Amino acid sequence: MEVPSMEEFKKLRNDFESLKKIVLQMNDAKVSVEWVSYEVAEVILDCSRTTIWRLCKKGEIATENRGRSVRFSLQSIRLYLKSKQYTPEIVEARINSVYSA
Repeated sequence: MEVPSMEEFKKLRNDFESLKKIVLQMNDAKVSVEWVSYEVAEVILDCSRTTIWRLCKKGEIATENRGRSVRFSLQSIRLYLKSKQYTPEIVEARINSVYSA
């Protein structure tokens, strides 16, 4: 294995620092929402409103009534997806895709 020159090392270090800043910014931008609507839950879970209703009826996803609307716990959606063998990275990517669009 060849050792990089000092200039190459400095460039690599600068690239690493730039990527590190980007990752930190992405972590700061993580979703801070706790309850989501039917529409958002449909996108995250990639299923129909009826399927979401069935999951709630079984107690697999927590709900909260707010006036005439129903909200779903984002934490319980995360747990449900993880129980279905989705990796945490995929779960977070699905959630973040809804809020980054």
